[in-house]
Amino acid sequence: MAKLIDPVSSSENEFGYSVAITEKTVVVGSRQDDRRGINTGSVYVYASLADDKGEIRWDKQSVLTADDAAMGAQFGHAVAVDKDTILVGAYGMDDTGIDSGAAYLFARTSGVWKQQAKVTGQGTGDLFGYSLAIDGDMVVVGAHGMDQEAGAAFVFVRDNVTWRQQAKLEANDSTPGDAFGYSVAIHQQTVIVGAPKNDVVGTDAGAAYVFVKQGDQWIQQAKLIAADAAIGDQFGIAVATEKDTAIIGAWLDDIAEPEIG
Repeated sequence: MAKLIDPVSSSENEFGYSVAITEKTVVVGSRQDDRRGINTGSVYVYASLADDKGEIRWDKQSVLTADDAAMGAQFGHAVAVDKDTILVGAYGMDDTGIDSGAAYLFARTSGVWKQQAKVTGQGTGDLFGYSLAIDGDMVVVGAHGMDQEAGAAFVFVRDNVTWRQQAKLEANDSTPGDAFGYSVAIHQQTVIVGAPKNDVVGTDAGAAYVFVKQGDQWIQQAKLIAADAAIGDQFGIAVATEKDTAIIGAWLDDIAEPEIG
């Protein structure tokens, strides 16, 4: 067990707001780090090493910031990592409008991390990069503020060092306020997108959508709703997937505690 801290960080930096791990690499987001300006944000990368006694320690390998760091960007709000690629969300970037958002891709070569690409939201309030996930040469980025908070998610694929958009995912019953894209997950040819404010069975009961890649197209395969869905549950606030299994969080579910005695 290890406790990762940054000796020069403060509680206002929110070190540990987001985390991700792959093999021997741990990534920690510090979305309000001020090293490049107020709330520009940063990401810490740790690598595991064995000492001469065979005990594992985690050494800080790098501190990542955006090449174009901007105040209030919240770089590090979301992080994802797979082998030698790190994906970082900065929903507060203003490239195409206030809080249009951005996501940054970093690649590691010979132990050195360098920014490889940046992808951005399309307009004001998109919150592109609020959520993200990566699997190999494919990433998915959520933008739950898009289109009056109906939301969307974007799939990008890497070709050598170039990242190109492959698809824009939207719910087939999209409605303003659903917050589709608040959470995302990816495994191989399957993407899960959470919409915690979907009202299909009551206000903010929530839902999650499953998309699968068929040829060059991403097709909505299913809409997931909790069997005991209720108003305000926000099912879809968090999602994860591995092979043929998905797990969906519903943080405001009011299930009764079992009686004791």
